[in-house]
Amino acid sequence: MKNQRIVLLSLLVLLGMMACKNEAKIDAETKELGPNDLLTVDAPPITGPESIAEIEKLVKSIDGQKDTLRVTGPVFVFEGKEKVDVTVYSNQEAPQLVYCKAPKVESWYYLKDRRPVYLKEIALTEDGFTQNRFYYGTKKLIGAETRKGASPDATNTGEAGKYRGEKDDFRLSGEAATGKVLVYLYGKK
Repeated sequence: MKNQRIVLLSLLVLLGMMACKNEAKIDAETKELGPNDLLTVDAPPITGPESIAEIEKLVKSIDGQKDTLRVTGPVFVFEGKEKVDVTVYSNQEAPQLVYCKAPKVESWYYLKDRRPVYLKEIALTEDGFTQNRFYYGTKKLIGAETRKGASPDATNTGEAGKYRGEKDDFRLSGEAATGKVLVYLYGKK
């Protein structure tokens, strides 16, 4: 019985020493990142439509399958003091369309890989309705236009003009529009 205890105790000591040796080996191989070091991750490249014609084709495709998409919502998101109803349309892979309804603006974000490629919004103004359209490539905004009409439907056929927004308008940046969509999809940062 005494010999078994000695063998068991020796085995435990040996295992403990091996564990310490493995930790030292891992520590020697591990480099701690400094404040100016960048962590890189292999990720697939961002792909998607790069022209207004390709984006419109994708939008028509999503609209064509809208009845078959899974609908989630509406959920309520507050932007400042304004309540926005958010409804998400998804296929089995990812969200395809985010629809937002605020008191005076309706917005449709068409997505490719959870990134907006097209944003259409219709706003109620003092003199009717305004429709704004934004087309996003993989790296930048590739088009923006505005149309006016007496009704939301009339804005579809209204004469297109160049959209003129403020410098800090999130819609003029694909990155900022993506950030807004991610908040709608997954909540505040």
